Parts: sequence; structure tokens; C-alpha cells
Amino acid sequence: MTSTVRPARGHPGKAPQRELPLEIFGIALGLTGLGGAWAAASQLLNAPHWPEEVLYAIGAVSWISFTGVYLAQSIRRSGKLRADMEHPVSGPFIAFIPIVALLLAQHYAQYAPAVGRAAVVVFVALLALIAARLTAHWMSGEPQGAAILHGGYFLPVVAGPFIASIGLISVGLREPGVYAFGAGLFFWFTLGAAVMYAHIAGDRTDSLVPALSAYLASTASAAIAWLLAHPGPGPLDTSQSLLTGVFFIMLLVQLALVGSYRRTASGMQYWVFTFPVASSSNYLIRWLERADIAGWQPWAWAVVAIATVFVVAVGGGTIAPLVLGRARMR
Repeated sequence: MTSTVRPARGHPGKAPQRELPLEIFGIALGLTGLGGAWAAASQLLNAPHWPEEVLYAIGAVSWISFTGVYLAQSIRRSGKLRADMEHPVSGPFIAFIPIVALLLAQHYAQYAPAVGRAAVVVFVALLALIAARLTAHWMSGEPQGAAILHGGYFLPVVAGPFIASIGLISVGLREPGVYAFGAGLFFWFTLGAAVMYAHIAGDRTDSLVPALSAYLASTASAAIAWLLAHPGPGPLDTSQSLLTGVFFIMLLVQLALVGSYRRTASGMQYWVFTFPVASSSNYLIRWLERADIAGWQPWAWAVVAIATVFVVAVGGGTIAPLVLGRARMR
């Protein structure tokens, strides 16, 4: 996985246009994910509303800007969209576009319920079409088989349906939300085993290692979706406890991989970790409250604080150098 800006083919005598990589949508995903964590803190810890609103607003501006540039480039260069979707490494990241839109629609539905619900349904449908198209391409044998499987494949067909489930349930469409959860569960079992085998048995380039963080994002999203589908009061049900067990082991696995991530990630690639961290903090806040852990509030505050510091650090370490570099070039 790479986050470099790729030069596109241009006309002779003209400077080549620079393409926007799909991975850059990870910025908007991380910001909206952290907004969701602050929304949970606002709901359960009486935290102020402004952090979530600021994060969602910046995420929305980022998404609109990136989407506009990407669509303009796709219109100018025939076949770009299909080529991006069929790329064996970065193809799954096309799902960033509807997933971020879905998170934004879910949040802003509280201010315009009818419009928000309609937007959620539209973006869930778009995500489903993209996931189906990608899955059909993978099953056709056109990619290089298990040789190119990586954690990023979780994004459109595992994390995507779970996030769709969260969005649908949040706007009152519980039954369709459970359908989406079932789709995510199917691919979690099937693709999860295939990706894990590919990483164990295959030779992976360093650029693909950070995508393993998608395991944590998918698990956290599944746990949040199930919790929203089965709200309290009352103790956690058996299924929620099972999901929580998987979540904690995946969290430990990610902590064990920190050394590998530090060796293999660089630059804008660090944004791939922001959504797993944000979604994990979102679930931990909800789990601590629902499980009624003694003295849970300070722990929940610590969780959201750690997630916020992490995302801010990634932003400062990746975006600030780009801004300063362009300023020096002027």
C-alpha cells in the first residue's frame, strides 16, 4: 500500500497531471472515525459536542475535496475508475469514498432526519455495488490469487458492511442493518481466513503490512453494530461477549505488530491506523459503560484522549511537513 501521488499520462509537451491516490481518503475516514468516538463520549460521558462537530466538519470538507478531485480525474482519463477498482493492491480502497460518506450521513441525520436517512440508504447501496463488483473481480481469478491478498481487502466487504449496519441502525432501519451485519459476518469468516493464510504462508512486501490494521477496524465496527442493534439496559448478551473477546485479542495482536508497523509505514501511510484506533476507542467507551465496569468513566476518558492524541500526532506528522514544504517552494 502506498500513499504517493502517481503521475498520470499527459499530452506531449505538457507537464504530467498528478493523480490523487485512493489511500488519501484515509484522512477523512480517520477524522470521521474519531468524531464517532467523541459522539460516544458526548452521549455517555457528557463530553462537549464541539469536538465531534469539528472533526466531522473537517472530515466532510476533506471528503468533498478529495472526491471532487478524484471524480474530475476519472472523467478526464477514460478507464481510470475501472483500472483503480481492479488494481490488485489499492483496488479495495475505492470503498473509502462511500464509507466516509456513510459515516457523515449518519452523523448529520440528527439535524435532517429524512435527508440523512435517504443519504445513508444511497451510500449503503453504492457501497454494496462496489463490494459486489470487487468481489466478482476477485472471484474471477483475474487478480494474482492469494499472492496479492492483504488486510485492505477487509475494507469493502468486511468493515464496509459492519459500518453500513451501524449507519442503518442509527437512522432507525434496524432490520436492514442486521442484513448488512450478516453480509459482513460472511466475508469476515471467509476472507479473514484467506487473508490470514496468505500472510502466514506468503511473502509480503513491507508496504502491505500496515493494512493488517483493518482486522481491528472490522472487529470494532462489528462490535459497535451489534451493540447498537441490541441496546440496553441490561447485561451484554452472549454474542456481544463473543465479539468483545475477538476485539480484545485483535487489539493485543495490533499492539504486538507495532514494531512491524514502525518499520514499514511512512508518511501519509500512517493515516491507515487512525480509523482502527478511533473505532476501537468508540467501542471501548460503549463497552465500559454497558458492562458497568467499576470506575469506568476515567478509563473511558483516557481512551478517547489517547485516540485524539494519536490522530492529532499523525496529522501533525504527515500534513504539516507537506504544508511547510509547499510554503518553501513558493
